[in-house]
Amino acid sequence: MTGPGGLRRVVVTGLGAVTPIGNTVPDFWGAMRRAKVGVGPLVLPGEDHHDLKIQIAAQVKDFDSKGRLRNFTRDKVVPHADLEAELGRLVGDLRGFDRLLERRHRRRGAGHAREAGLRVEQRGAPRAFAGGVRPLDEVVAAYRSGEGVPYEHYGADLYEGQEAFTRPLFTNLLGTEWLPAVDDVHKRLQADPPARVADVACGCGWSSIGIARAYPNVSVDGVDLDGPSIDKARRNLEGTDVADRVTFYERDAADPELAGQYDLVTIFEALHDMSYPVDVLRSVKGMLAEGGSVIIGDERTEDRFTAPASDLERLYYGFSVLHCLPVGMVGDDPAGTGTVMRTDTVKRYAEEAGFRGFEVLPIDSDFWRFYRLTP
Repeated sequence: MTGPGGLRRVVVTGLGAVTPIGNTVPDFWGAMRRAKVGVGPLVLPGEDHHDLKIQIAAQVKDFDSKGRLRNFTRDKVVPHADLEAELGRLVGDLRGFDRLLERRHRRRGAGHAREAGLRVEQRGAPRAFAGGVRPLDEVVAAYRSGEGVPYEHYGADLYEGQEAFTRPLFTNLLGTEWLPAVDDVHKRLQADPPARVADVACGCGWSSIGIARAYPNVSVDGVDLDGPSIDKARRNLEGTDVADRVTFYERDAADPELAGQYDLVTIFEALHDMSYPVDVLRSVKGMLAEGGSVIIGDERTEDRFTAPASDLERLYYGFSVLHCLPVGMVGDDPAGTGTVMRTDTVKRYAEEAGFRGFEVLPIDSDFWRFYRLTP
């Protein structure tokens, strides 16, 4: 299908199995039982694709879209051509898809509409997925050996793709809905003397920038061990209106110089990736000033494992297999948490780190759950 500007788009409909390992239910199920892998070298017959940056992909092959759609619409009221045209009008481009998401969530309130319409920078998705398969040989070897894959081996596609997903959330919701939902924290960030915030595992920095923009009194220190992410965060900060109140450091949260300095410590979408989450939480506990607290935002998982899992949890397991679990297995005796980190797991980590207060915050989000930890 060709959308505006000649861009090629993919429309996903209820047409049955259309996957890199099989295009019928029997083929797909048989491949699953044989543990067939659908990721491999990119093949584009008749086209020179060797200059493309991505040479490995999960590619659907030998799929007759017109034949499948014709069978699907047989005996239906809507002719094939009309159905294709209507799908094109609905999701022919990414802006149209965003509008569908926004309409879906508007019924659930203004906050959901903003989160839906601003949920992701859609161009980030291919980069994040590309980054997820970049060290594929290492990932396969890691599952055989029980070792992990260092975060830096996933490269810029991974961390910049993730940045594109989360920037709209940090820019539009972090300081307008998420933190204001925690009343005493919100008031402290607005009060004098000016509060200090540490944003641990800050990545490319948009969470730190978002907090500073929402609260003009605060100063924010973004801390991360990944040098390229901190370099990108510093570039993102340049020329902004909060450049004098945000500082990014490539350093360990356990640095003694950070002890007792902060009224709030945040960790967004990072705890489940850490090889030693209890040690990290113990360190951030030591970073708190009197009366301070920790707010964690991580994946909104089900309370317990169920089969079949929800679509969202299946997505999380997919990320976990390729990235989150391998990076969480680096080092000696790692936690190996993975993306699907349930509430009971976060609570156990917090208690082992010495926190006495644990609360699931009443913040409504499609993808994340928020926790508050107090000493």
